[in-house]
This record gives sequence, C-alpha cells and structure tokens, in this order.
Amino acid sequence: MSTTLSQIAICTTDFYRSIVFYDRVVGMDDCFGTVAFRGPLAEMVQELPNPASKVRWFTDNSVFFQLEIFEFETPKPKPLPTHHSILSEGYNRLIIAVRSLEKFQRSMIELGFFQDITIVQGEISRHGITTDPDGNIIQLVEQANLINGERDAQLIGVGITSSQFEAAESDFRELFEFTKRADCFDTATVLAGEGKLIQTSTLQINDKFIVLADFENSVQHADDYLLSDAGIMNFAMGYESQQDYIKAWNATSQTGMHHSVPADDVPSELGAYGTYATTRTNLSIEMQAIDKHAYGFWGFGPVTEEHREAMYQMTLAAVAEYKPSEDQAPTY
Repeated sequence: MSTTLSQIAICTTDFYRSIVFYDRVVGMDDCFGTVAFRGPLAEMVQELPNPASKVRWFTDNSVFFQLEIFEFETPKPKPLPTHHSILSEGYNRLIIAVRSLEKFQRSMIELGFFQDITIVQGEISRHGITTDPDGNIIQLVEQANLINGERDAQLIGVGITSSQFEAAESDFRELFEFTKRADCFDTATVLAGEGKLIQTSTLQINDKFIVLADFENSVQHADDYLLSDAGIMNFAMGYESQQDYIKAWNATSQTGMHHSVPADDVPSELGAYGTYATTRTNLSIEMQAIDKHAYGFWGFGPVTEEHREAMYQMTLAAVAEYKPSEDQAPTY
C-alpha cells in the first residue's frame, strides 16, 4: 500500500449532530479529535484567513483511512446552498455501501434524522439518495461485498461533477494512481433525473472509489466559496513514506498543480507530512504521509496516552499563538 485514498473531509455547521450521524447511523468509530488547527500553521496549510476549527476523526476497519469532520469558528462557515445537488461542480456526494437500505433508514429515524431516502433500482443493486444533517448528499449503495468485515455500512468514496471531465480523470489516473473500472454503481440510472448527463467514469484505488460525472447543465461554486464552508471539503491521498510523498509532490507540481506547503517544509517531529493541493480543475486534494507510530495522534488508529499528551501540548501552543479577530470569541 504505497498510495491510497486516506481521508475524506467534510465541514459542518452542526458539529455534534454530525458526530452522532456518522458515529451512530453510519457506524464509524470515533477515534480522536483536536482544536489545535488554528493560527499561522493552519493558515499556511489550508490557505484560509486566520482559520480556527475543531476537528473529530472517525475510522472503520480500513487501513489508513478516516472521515475528518471540521467545524470552523473562523472563517464563519456558510451553509450549503439550498440548490446544492449532484449538478454542483466539485465534490457533491458521499458514497456509502450498506447491507440494507431499510436498516439504514430505521437507524436514521431512531436517532432523530428524518431525511427522506429516495430508492433507485439499478441493474446491479438498489441505491438510496439521502442527506446528512448539513444537507450533504449521500448515495447509499446496497452492496455488502463492498463492506470490509461485519459492519452494516461503510464510507467508500465520493462523487464529483466536473465540466473539465477529461482533465479531472487524467489527473486522478496519472497523478494519483486511480484505475478506471467498469461502473459498479448504476451511475447512469442513479443520475438520470439530475440533468443531461454527458459522461461518467468510475475510478478505484484499493477499496475506495471516485465516481466522476459531466453534466451539460452543471452548476459552478459561488464566487465567495471557501473550504471552511459546509460541504465536502476534499479528500486526501496518503503515502506510505516521506519519500513517496515528496515524489508525488514533485510530480504534481510539475503539472502546474498548486501546493500550500513546500515539499520540505513540514513539521516532521509530529510524524506527518502534508499539503493542500489545488488541481488544474480547481479541486482541493490533501496529500499526506503519516508515520505509523503517529497514526493514533492523527486519528488513524488506536490513541495512546503518549498521543494524548502530545496533542495536549500541541493544542496549548496553537491556542497561545492564535489571535482571534475582534468579532471572534474562541469556543475551545
């Protein structure tokens, strides 16, 4: 496993309700969290003005994979637009494999989530379209063979709409090692009612997927959109070593991809190397390498007391250095 899709990040305007949804409904494991992502280092990495956020990390039984949930204190997150749909350019849905659509819906209702699930019968399987507490679209795929172990549900990928379809597909395949495979998600059927679908592509790396679509009537992001706004923020490509990370950083940089952090400018004492990259199709993709001994510290595995103490010290330093704006009252 030299390269993998290691993380999917979402931003929320209701942190604790989102935690309940992904913990209790989707069934992910609440691993760890932090309020240390604030101040100059976060500003450099995320390229947001004076950012401050709280974060929670969720894992399942996939190796080196997590769901990362942000709620930003600043910049103040804007909610998802009311017109958000699968036609929206960029990341527009999470893909979750389930054993039973009915069981997933019962879990939602029992926990007070009353979003509708629209059932679509495909040739391969049944699908359900619903939303999470922020309105992020979720495509449920009733295929137990896509679930690792005995879980009832598993986050397996993201859906992306891009009017620069060929360039986006090329970036994923040539720069991030995704493989094109036959459609296993009944994509044309599931997306048939959304608009005039031009083309789709199913891309896979290990047990994770990207489903890329191009619509004639796709909708661009608002001009004032920020990564801190509610929605799917990005996903991360994970590398097994610092050497693999630097090699990928250089390869993507040579194509004109923008990086927030220079390849050699990383706090290596924290066991992590990372950058936010912006592709030529204007997608945010994090690139990261995490030392295995630091998996718990960064929310990828079991958390030790050593990890907790190190995060506590990092948080103290970040809070001390962070200077909130005059209208920003810290909530940590």
